[in-house]
Amino acid sequence: MAPAGVMVRRVIWVPPKFTSLMTLNFRQGGLAVALASACATSILVLTPFAIWFGNRAEFSSDFIDIVRLVAPAAFVIAGVFGLLGLVLPISVGARVVGVLSALTVALWLQANIMNWHYGSLDGKLIDWSAHLSNGYVDTGVWLVLIGCALLAPQRMLLRLAQFAIAVWLLQVVVLSFTYLNLDNTSRAEKVALNTQAAATFSRHGNVLHIVADGFQSDIFGYLLKEKEGEFRETLSGFTFFSDHLTSYPYTQMTLPAILSGENYRNHKPITEFNRETLGGKNILQHARKNGYDVQLVVPDGGLSAAYANVADAPTFTVTTRLHLPQRTFNTVEGIQLIDLSLFRSVPHFAKPYIYNRQSWLLSQSMDDANAQRFYFFSHKRAVELMSEGLKVDDGNPRYKYVHLLLSHAPFVANFDCEYRGAPVGAVLEAVMDQSRCTLETFTELFDAMKAAGVYDNTTIVLMSDHGAWIPPQPPFTLPHPLDDKLIINPKYFGLARALLAVKPPGASGPLNVSHAPSAIEDTPNTVASLLGMPQIFGSGVSVFDLSESQARTRHFYLYEYALRNWFEDDYLEPMMRFSVNGKSNQKSSWSYDQLFSPP
Repeated sequence: MAPAGVMVRRVIWVPPKFTSLMTLNFRQGGLAVALASACATSILVLTPFAIWFGNRAEFSSDFIDIVRLVAPAAFVIAGVFGLLGLVLPISVGARVVGVLSALTVALWLQANIMNWHYGSLDGKLIDWSAHLSNGYVDTGVWLVLIGCALLAPQRMLLRLAQFAIAVWLLQVVVLSFTYLNLDNTSRAEKVALNTQAAATFSRHGNVLHIVADGFQSDIFGYLLKEKEGEFRETLSGFTFFSDHLTSYPYTQMTLPAILSGENYRNHKPITEFNRETLGGKNILQHARKNGYDVQLVVPDGGLSAAYANVADAPTFTVTTRLHLPQRTFNTVEGIQLIDLSLFRSVPHFAKPYIYNRQSWLLSQSMDDANAQRFYFFSHKRAVELMSEGLKVDDGNPRYKYVHLLLSHAPFVANFDCEYRGAPVGAVLEAVMDQSRCTLETFTELFDAMKAAGVYDNTTIVLMSDHGAWIPPQPPFTLPHPLDDKLIINPKYFGLARALLAVKPPGASGPLNVSHAPSAIEDTPNTVASLLGMPQIFGSGVSVFDLSESQARTRHFYLYEYALRNWFEDDYLEPMMRFSVNGKSNQKSSWSYDQLFSPP
């Protein structure tokens, strides 16, 4: 007779104290593992992928590298709940499985169906009270699902579990198919910033064309006054056009205006218009035909894709990981994605604790590394590398077109050009601090050019595509032309006031200020004129041919911005055109002109 105990299939003897192993509920444990995996991967993989895929131009890390970082956490969560499913009695374990099923469905609904719009998450305060109805819907859905998991008969819980697993598996299949079929013109294939080429100037003449994205003309004027003429001396030979007007409040359609002098009016598909302007007749092509070697220094992401239309130009791409180890940057972007995933996946009333005024729940724990994900720091470093490595050769004249985001929101730099602890929206102090750092960074490059003997023979254009959301002083507004119950936000009139300062070759002396009515579409003809080339671009003129008293009608096109316009839409939202006759910082100069709707 066998000793006390049991025989398992008459082969394995199990001592009495381990006979409880035979009561483990493997079916319940398997469901718990699957559903815990569903919950964990929803937050750590599936929703982050949706965010990454929709904004992949803004991320430098490949998604698979981020998955490798978060996979251990998903395995731990699945293992813990799987163990609970194994050991808990059916009466309790079934409810655990039910709650996990409810959470799986609720997370999917919240992230994909109840994905409410809260505006740009760029450090601006969110008025949570304006979205209370979202909270009531979210809370109701979550309570109903969890209530069913706790109160429904056990036989219904299996159906809920099966439905939750099916929803999860469908998401996994879609993710896998989408990722595997992604058009991976791989990030590794992008040309990294070649500092030696970017920093090499010709002793036979150069153009340094800088687009400091989001630098507002008013802020530049404040900075000139702030340091008692220091910048006026540093920017020797420059003329600052204080009443310069851009055509659009956002970057996407200013690029054709800057390079080709053409304004978009919803008269043809955006891609066709970009091919004709960015990829056709523009100042870069014009300069190349006249003996200049053209080089682009632009950010990775959406801007890099936009400038891909400029054919045959060596492009040096500034990545946000310019001076960070790849693993560190993967970690930073992975945590950023999980924060965004949590924000998207939790009900309304929990979102303020995740957002934390964009300090974010998880990202705030690694401030030093997290700060480096912002464009300001890598783009500042890119200009510093150009200054430090500046060389002169006997090659062809260079046309260096540099579009960087140092002065653009989010505003993350303090007075000392260090991380201010959290990004903030467009408040005057923060905009002043970051714009000051931007100007100091570029003047250091100008100083290096002076030391190398190439400043005098270089045409320098220091401009922006739009302003920084700071209303002109005194602020003003206008009635909305399409809805008499609305007014135009005064910040839009700040966006219209872009920066333009130009140094002709050979110009010297303290910076001069002109109040001539210049416009962004004047840019290519201004450069062509200074280089002695024909002015062949649109209706624009050389800004140096404008008098301060000249009567001129300029135009500003206002429309609602959508990120999809960059990549997917054929046309923009309806565009309200305003005419500006006189000073752009005065209400009396502005009047509504015409609406340009998509066909």
